[in-house]
Amino acid sequence: MTDTAASASTQAPAPPAPRRWLAIGLAIVAAIETLAALYGISSVFLLLDEPMLFLADARWLIQLKLALGPFLASAALVLAMMGRVRVAVMMLAALALLGWIVELSSPIVNIFDVRLEIWSLEMFAQHFIYPLLAIAAIVLARRNERLGLAALLVSLPAIIAIVDFTITAMVYGF
Repeated sequence: MTDTAASASTQAPAPPAPRRWLAIGLAIVAAIETLAALYGISSVFLLLDEPMLFLADARWLIQLKLALGPFLASAALVLAMMGRVRVAVMMLAALALLGWIVELSSPIVNIFDVRLEIWSLEMFAQHFIYPLLAIAAIVLARRNERLGLAALLVSLPAIIAIVDFTITAMVYGF
């Protein structure tokens, strides 16, 4: 066996075409999450001297999310670019669950606000629906079933946030 034949046999095969598009879409979402996480990492050291009492109990959780967020998001980006959709979905779902835990730790957020406003609906989705989507995505990815649905479930919060930002920028401008 020649060197070129040996090296060709040890290379991983390219993912099938439908999974390749899934990996590209997931890589785009992971890139957006990576940029958002890198933007937030500058706040890690700002919370050290925060005198506000409502952050005292949640400060270490917030710092943990701000510190781990870029690593989880960039790992999801690299894995999606490599075609490992299953593990990339799990990384993005773990990032979403970490953000959910941080949100729940803050006492200023009233999750039982029943006013029918857009803000209340968004907070309801962030506290109750998005974590369920992340857990469902982890379960589907762990079983290696319906990876397209798992990628959609884990990408849905980012897609909704982009649509929300776009509509807000169109209405109010920058």
